[in-house]
Parts: sequence; C-alpha cells; structure tokens
Amino acid sequence: PLQGEFLGCGPPEGIAIRWLTATALLARAAAPDAPAAQAGKDQSDAEKHVEVVAKYPGEYRQPAKEKLAQLQNRETDGEPTNFGDALALGQAALSELETATAAGTNPAEVEQLRDEAIARFEQTMALREAGSDINEVNQVRYYLCYLYFLDGRYYDAAVLGEFLARRYPESGGARPCAKIAMYSYLQSYNAADPAYRGFDTAQMVSIAEYLAEKWPDQPEANDAWMKLGTISLRSGNMEDAIAFFDRIPDESPLRAEADLQAGQAAWSKYLRSAGDADAALEADALANRAAELLDRGLAKAPPGGQAGNASLVAASQLARAQIFARNGEFDAAIGLLAEEPSGLFAQ
Repeated sequence: PLQGEFLGCGPPEGIAIRWLTATALLARAAAPDAPAAQAGKDQSDAEKHVEVVAKYPGEYRQPAKEKLAQLQNRETDGEPTNFGDALALGQAALSELETATAAGTNPAEVEQLRDEAIARFEQTMALREAGSDINEVNQVRYYLCYLYFLDGRYYDAAVLGEFLARRYPESGGARPCAKIAMYSYLQSYNAADPAYRGFDTAQMVSIAEYLAEKWPDQPEANDAWMKLGTISLRSGNMEDAIAFFDRIPDESPLRAEADLQAGQAAWSKYLRSAGDADAALEADALANRAAELLDRGLAKAPPGGQAGNASLVAASQLARAQIFARNGEFDAAIGLLAEEPSGLFAQ
C-alpha cells in the first residue's frame, strides 16, 4: 500500500521509473471499466510522481510539466478532492460491506465491496494533508488494517497495524490493530515453509511483549502468549512453549489451560522416549516435569472439568494418573480418576 510514498529512487533511473509509473497509473485510471475509487487513487498517485519528475532536468521534465498542468486542471467528475469527503465515502463503502456480509451476500459481491472500501480508504490516505485530523487519519489506518487482513494481505495488515499500535498507542484502534498484526503474522507463519518461519515467530513475540508492556491488564497479551505456546508445541518445541506459557500470569483464566497443554506435551515426550536406556535420566526428569505441570493446571481448572474445554482436563487427568501408576502410586491414580466432582469415573 501507499507505494508512491515510499518510492525513493533518485535521478536518473528513479525519474524514469516515476514517469513510467505515472503513465501506467493514468492509463489504468482511464480504462473504461476502471472502478471510480481506484481511478481516483491512480490519478492522485500519478500526480505525485509527475510532480517529482517535473522538478528534475532531463528528457521527462517538459512532458511532466505539461502533464502536471493537465492533471491539476482536470474535472473531478464527483470524485472527492479532500480528505474529509474521501473519508465519508470510505465509511459509506465500509457500511455497505458490513451490511452485505451480515446478510450472507454472495462471496464474490462481498469481495467486490471489500475492494471498493479498500480503494476508498487508500484514496482517503492519498488526500490527507498536514492539517488533517490525526484521529481521523488513524481511524482510516485502522479500517485499512482490518480490511487488508480480511483480504488476505497479511503483511500489509501487519505493518500498518504495528505502526498504529506503536506510533499512536493512545488511539482507539491501537490495541485492536496490534491484535490484527499478531494474527496476520500467525497466518503468514501457518502458510510458510517450516524452515522460514523464524521471522513471523520473532514478530509475534515482539508484539506479545509490546502488548504485555503497554496494556498489562488487557487479555490480548495473554492470548498472544497462549497462541505462541500452542504453535511451539505443534512444532515440537516444548521448551519454547513452556517459556511462552510462563509469561501468562497465574491469575489469568488461560494459565490452567497452558499448564495442562505443557504437561501433556512433557508426558507425551516421556512416552516416546520410554525404553531408551540412554535417555533414562532425561525420561525421569520429563515425567517429573509433566507431573508438576499437570498438578498445577488441574489445581487451577474450574470445577466440572473445564480449562478451555472438558476434553483437555479429562486427558490431563488420565496422563497424571498414568504418572502416578508409573511411580507405583496406585491409590493416588484411582483417587484422581474417581474423585468428585471432576474425576473421569466419578459420574
């Protein structure tokens, strides 16, 4: 997004690139089937490039001056010429998109409406000026972050979301944008080859740390640590998972679920290593660690066997009973499985 703002090439190559980019944008805007919002944005972006080209001596300077004069005197055909009007059109497009989505409209139509809303808000950003209300500008950034995520443009959503969260943490969209950025990197992580997931993981950790530092009393940070721990377990990185889970405060409702997941992972790893004489000491340590984590999680699990879901508690009770049995503590195993009200066989 906003490619024109970040094209910093200098002369002579950069001038040629800018001129060719402006020409292409204007050609696309002039196409008979060009959406109005996109055409307006293309013209606005083209004008920015032409303004730069017109300042530098060379073969493109004169045609750029002529094109700039033509663009600055063009008829707008009802298209917005200022930030406020463009924002109003963007909000109307977003409202139409939300209505269609709620009504279960055909996905192709919803996608078209989403593209229209994105184009409108990108046009709004292109029309912002030094005097534009920063709260309204950040509102547009939030809308675009959200729409980019829905559109599957995960890195665009992540970059814009992080920018708003870190640069304007007091804005209304900062915290939800940080969460969108987190889930954008998660989507990218899930789609990436396992060998190339390091960047997305590092970004998720960075966002989680920022959430915990900036909004310590809000649930987003704990959700982030939970998600990082879970994906680490799925990747077989038990130690990383436990480290992430340990960032969740004891008083959080998620802590029981985290401990139970980690305990089951440690016990599963023990079972896979059983029978390996060379790993006997490590196996004992795994069993003890699994017992510690499961005890802690089961102690925090609400009555009725629910810490995230009942099946997780039931599986954790079974794992803990197996550890009791391994250690010859059969009475403890039977007591755990039969105790009221949450034992597996209590009902």
